[in-house]
Amino acid sequence: MEKETVILKIENLYKSFKQKKTVNEVLTDLNLEVCEGDIYGIIGLSGEGKSTLVRCINLLERPDNGKIIYQNKNVIDFSNKEVRDYRKEVSMIFQDFNLMNQSTVLKNVMLPYKLANGNRMNQNEMKEAALKLLDRVGLKDKANYYPSALSGGMKQRVAIARALASNPKILLCDECTSALDPTTANSILDLLQELNKDLGLTIIIIAHQMSVIERVCNKVAILSGHEIVEKGKLSDVFINPKTAIAKSLIYSDKINTKMSDEKGLRLTFDGNSDEPILALLIERCNVLVNIMYADTKVSEGKVYGQMIIKLPYYEEDVQKVKDFLINHGVSIEEVTI
Repeated sequence: MEKETVILKIENLYKSFKQKKTVNEVLTDLNLEVCEGDIYGIIGLSGEGKSTLVRCINLLERPDNGKIIYQNKNVIDFSNKEVRDYRKEVSMIFQDFNLMNQSTVLKNVMLPYKLANGNRMNQNEMKEAALKLLDRVGLKDKANYYPSALSGGMKQRVAIARALASNPKILLCDECTSALDPTTANSILDLLQELNKDLGLTIIIIAHQMSVIERVCNKVAILSGHEIVEKGKLSDVFINPKTAIAKSLIYSDKINTKMSDEKGLRLTFDGNSDEPILALLIERCNVLVNIMYADTKVSEGKVYGQMIIKLPYYEEDVQKVKDFLINHGVSIEEVTI
């Protein structure tokens, strides 16, 4: 397996905000490594500091303590000029698009060239470069439109094209799909996945919905209590969530029963078995099982799945079910449903 190269490293990051005489901690002792080519998802409930974290990465907010290492340098120590150069390589798109409403789509995308290149590119060169980026995001025909004439999804595509103008190494996405309908949101996620593959672009996605993370990310970090409580490969966290918040986000109210303190069994599959496990279980153990939850995800070209079944009433049947599953290489865990 090819060794991954760390492109961004966060060490012991703290951030708080003062309100009158009160100090509110937003991020506490965060540690994270993002590798080249990752689509890294950061997820958590509202108010856990997700957006603050990504704004700290881009230095729109200054951390109280800790390090953000990029290309072996702590960016927190950068001068104003170094920060400007850094933001060209670590670009950002926002939930509300942040477009200039009085400028055309083309002029919005040309803006980074004007700010960065000065006299090194003439007007025609900047226009040609911007049109190529608009073509890349599927909006070349909307170059002379104003943002007010565009849908939300189109506005986000313009924002992505503008972010790409500085030829960044990392693209930060702060809730970039939460203002969009599901179909449009999926099209934006598909575009980000294409850019990751075609350009080798490393992407960090902030989201509060697990479905966004599961669709495109290969790694995930879960924020709770203003700190990272779980992180790692998406497949590992999906198959074996350890914390209550991770389980809540993954199951996402899909287990919806009126039972209280009932026991269930969680089965996890890594895509290596083609056996109809449940059918064989019912046939060979002579036990009927009630499926409370089932789901599959594709991560890095591999199918992963899990299922929660209600345990039988009799203890001897419970043991038969457990023994059968273990003998067939299925990972199991008792859960409350």
